[in-house]
Amino acid sequence: MKHLFRSFALAALQHLLNCSIQLQLTEAHNYTPCPNSCSGNGKCELPWGVCTCFDGFTAADCSLRTCPYGPAYADSASATDTAHNMAECSNRGSCDRNTGQCICDSPMFEGSACERFSCPNDCSGKGRCISSKALARLEGKSVPVFDVMSFT
Repeated sequence: MKHLFRSFALAALQHLLNCSIQLQLTEAHNYTPCPNSCSGNGKCELPWGVCTCFDGFTAADCSLRTCPYGPAYADSASATDTAHNMAECSNRGSCDRNTGQCICDSPMFEGSACERFSCPNDCSGKGRCISSKALARLEGKSVPVFDVMSFT
């Protein structure tokens, strides 16, 4: 009787293992592979086959670079006290998706995210370049302001 019970238990265990292996193989075939294996720049989310890109990468297969973000120079206000949301290349340049570097609208903007004005001809060596924010802080003080477009 012991021998019969041991044989039955062994047969039942083998059957369960075979079913489990077969089930795993069947489930594996139902997964959709991620495009281009996420280019090595992201994590493949199964079973849907969607890439979750690591920081600095974008696209369905995470093959493209993102560029730095800065406050948008111009955008639409989303509330009465909310404007200049963060935007890639500050909305004042385009992103080189191969390098992840902004190509700023020349010659007016500069910075890694095109986040600041360029000073024309570097102030021709006869002045100092200050940001718009710094200029606003000087309100009411005697500071000559020149039209940036008049410089050559």
